[in-house]
Amino acid sequence: KPAGHPETKKEEKAAPPPDNRTEDEKRADEAKDRGNAHYKKKEFTEALKCYEEAMTINPNEILYLNNKAAVFLEMGDFDQCIAICQGAIEKGTEMRADYSKIAKIYCRMAACYTKQKKYEEAIAAYDKALMNDNQRATRNLQNDVKKMKEKAEAEAFINPEIAEEHRQKGNDLFKAGDYPAAKKQYDIAVARNPKDAKLYTNRAAAFSKLLEHPSALKDAEKAIELDPKFVKAYVRKGNAHFYMKEYNKAIAAYQLGLNIEPDNSECRDGLANTMAKIQEANRSGQVDEEQVKHAMADPEIQAIMRDPQFQLVLKQMQADPRAANEAMKDPKIANGINKLVGAGILKIG
Repeated sequence: KPAGHPETKKEEKAAPPPDNRTEDEKRADEAKDRGNAHYKKKEFTEALKCYEEAMTINPNEILYLNNKAAVFLEMGDFDQCIAICQGAIEKGTEMRADYSKIAKIYCRMAACYTKQKKYEEAIAAYDKALMNDNQRATRNLQNDVKKMKEKAEAEAFINPEIAEEHRQKGNDLFKAGDYPAAKKQYDIAVARNPKDAKLYTNRAAAFSKLLEHPSALKDAEKAIELDPKFVKAYVRKGNAHFYMKEYNKAIAAYQLGLNIEPDNSECRDGLANTMAKIQEANRSGQVDEEQVKHAMADPEIQAIMRDPQFQLVLKQMQADPRAANEAMKDPKIANGINKLVGAGILKIG
């Protein structure tokens, strides 16, 4: 071999660990392996015979009982599965079996309870498994069951008929002028039937009366998400924007409602009132600092103000107010100017 290149020894494979099982334990495991093969093929009767054979040969191995419980779980005999698991745990405790083996049996019980949708019992079984052997896989399984439990409870709570009862109570309270109580009734109605768009518009109306306009807007937008053709939702959205002095957004909401229902009186009146409010503010020449501050936090308004083309037009308008007429011929510029006027940032005399 060339000088300078030391000989390399071939990596020796690690020797397998010594098999310290007794002959009976080996025979029992062979029976168990045959049972597993039958189990995978869903040959449950044959699998049970093999597991029984394994337990007869080696009655001290509690995991054979766990295998047997798995068969009954697959067969849908949940009571038998639980009974076998409980017996295996009692036996394992008496003979001080390895904690990890007891944990596996508790996991089998948890799986059985989960199949029966007994989520509380399943979670408790996983708790006991974790006390014996704290494994990440077990924690993940338990978390999955907790999510199932939450979902099941939420679905069980949903009841459209009860939701309608609370909506009617809310409507009566709303008409009586008791808006806080009406809002509470609408809260229950929404919780009972969260997919009903009209419940959100009812609550949005209550929020508006309570001067909680951001909450009214949120409910109106949820109603639109659930039913994009529900005109009342656009009315509520427009109203919320109007009361928050977001006049350009109010106009957009009312117009969307009119696109769906051109003769809707609430959208027409809302649009007319908003346009009148903008003209009134424009004629006064006064700047509403609160409105401007709120508008400047709007990403859409910020984007318009950062637009180089629009900045140039604003400078031209400052130098010569008549330049606005020429600028309005460009649809993009006209749209931006209208939004700034509606936001109270720009005054056109």
